[in-house]
Amino acid sequence: EEYENDGSGMMWPVKGETRITAGYPAYSNGSPHWGIDIAKTDGNTRGQPFYGSQGGEVVIAKNDGNWNSGFGNYCVVDHGDGTMTLYAHSDAVVSKGQTVKKGQKLGIIGATGNVTGPHLHFEVRSRIRTAPSAESTRSTMFQNRKFKNPKGLLSSDSAAPIRFIKEENGS
Repeated sequence: EEYENDGSGMMWPVKGETRITAGYPAYSNGSPHWGIDIAKTDGNTRGQPFYGSQGGEVVIAKNDGNWNSGFGNYCVVDHGDGTMTLYAHSDAVVSKGQTVKKGQKLGIIGATGNVTGPHLHFEVRSRIRTAPSAESTRSTMFQNRKFKNPKGLLSSDSAAPIRFIKEENGS
C-alpha cells in the first residue's frame, strides 16, 4: 500500500537538536540494545513531540502505562514496503489502525517502561521474503537507510538492526 511517502528517505523522528544517548548493538554495560535512544540536547526531552519517519498504518499502539516488555507506551507503524518503525517510552501515542503521514505527530516523548530518563527509543525493522512461502527478518543497518538527519547526528558508522516484535495478547 502507498502512504504518500515522497521517496526521499526516512525523516528523523525528533525535531531540533538531538543526540543519541544509547546506540546499537549494546548499552555501555554490554547488554543488547536493538535500536537507538534519542534525546534533546537542551535537556528538555520529556513532553516533546515525535513524528512518523514515514507514512503508514499504526499496527500496534500501547498507551496503557504498563511495562509492555520494557517499551512502556509505544507504537509500531507499518510502512507498507516491508519496513516498520517502532517508537517507545512515550507518554501518549496514536491509536491502532490509524493511518499516519510522514512527519505527522505520533506522540509525546516520555519515560515509561524500562528507562533511566526521558527519551525516544527508535527502531527500524524490515521483513523480507527468502522463498516464495517463507518470511524472515533481516538485520539491516541504519547507514543503509536514507535519513533526513539534523546536523549529521546519526553518523554513517552508527548502526542499528531492523527486527520485528510480536504483538502482545493479539491486540
